[in-house]
This record gives sequence, C-alpha cells and structure tokens, in this order.
Amino acid sequence: MDFFKGEVNSVKSDLVKIGQSKDTFIQWLVTKDQGCESYALRRFTMKPDGIISCHNHKYVETLFILQGKVKVNVADESYTLEPGNFIFINKFVPHELVNVGKDDVIFLCIISYEDDMNIKIAEKCGRGS
Repeated sequence: MDFFKGEVNSVKSDLVKIGQSKDTFIQWLVTKDQGCESYALRRFTMKPDGIISCHNHKYVETLFILQGKVKVNVADESYTLEPGNFIFINKFVPHELVNVGKDDVIFLCIISYEDDMNIKIAEKCGRGS
C-alpha cells in the first residue's frame, strides 16, 4: 500500500491489559496492516486515575501528550507531562504511566517493530513506585 488515510473515531479501542493497568484504552492507528513495516502509531486514552503498569519491552517508543496530565515513572526518575510534552523511552527501560489529573489523558505513541514484541512486567519504575 502506498498510503493510508484514517479517522481516529473509526478505529477500535481496546482496554490495555498490562499487569495491573486500569482505565486505559489503546487504538492502533498505523501498523503493518497498512503497510508500515518499521513502526506503529498508537493513540491512548487514560481515564482519571488510569494506569499503565510498570513494564518494559524490546521496542523503543516515543510518547507525545495531546491532553491531560500524566506522571511517567521511567528508569529511576519521575516526570509529569502535559500537552506538548514528549518523552523517548529506549529498549528494555522500565516505565509506567499514571493519570494524575481530573481529565482524560490522550497521547500518541510511536513504537518500533522488533523481532520480539512481548511486554514484560517490571517491578520498579522511577520514584514513587
């Protein structure tokens, strides 16, 4: 396929099922199914108090915050990100996300495709975990 055009409201939204994650949903916007062999573009929505549990994986990812306030615990650090902020997380670096605001958090996440796409639960992410 030479190109792909879509509408976010027509893409299926699935509950994130990583460890003790809660109230967080993922939409796969651009994937291998559309002909993109090197990366995937995903959209996440985290409800207030939503969590993506501490985990790591072989692929790299970049998150770009569109809406809300999210605490990212990564490696041995913790950061609060707001709209316009972004973060790159390298391979195998433990990380978790927590909605610390009163509104939904919406962010885009680009990941690389690797030979191992498995997600591994991690025990410790950043300060305050």
